[in-house]
This record gives sequence, C-alpha cells and structure tokens, in this order.
Amino acid sequence: MIIEGKIEKLGEGLAQLTVTYDDNHKVIKTGLNILTVIRLMRSEGLSLIEKDVNGTSFWKRED
Repeated sequence: MIIEGKIEKLGEGLAQLTVTYDDNHKVIKTGLNILTVIRLMRSEGLSLIEKDVNGTSFWKRED
C-alpha cells in the first residue's frame, strides 16, 4: 500500500513520481503523464498536502 508520494513536474505534461510503500520501499518513475499520476494518487486514497512554486506536490495517506 502506498503511504506517501511526491510528484515533480518535469515540463510539458510530464512528471517524476516517487512513492513510498508501507514497508518503506521507495519507487521512482520518470517521464509519466502528470494527469495520470494525479489520478493514481487519488485512486490510492492519498490527499494533496502541499504544492510548491516549482510544481512539486506532496501527497499522503490520511488514515
């Protein structure tokens, strides 16, 4: 289960996704469609907790 994530905007609709699972395993994927990544975060039950001026957003599961 994903417990937190970070989306970094790379440019024209692309993003780098970093997610942390409940066993502290981290996965980083680059070059993903930003809208698909946002839908994934929401479908996993994560909520946006912060977004900075560079387009990086931080997501966390609220239990």
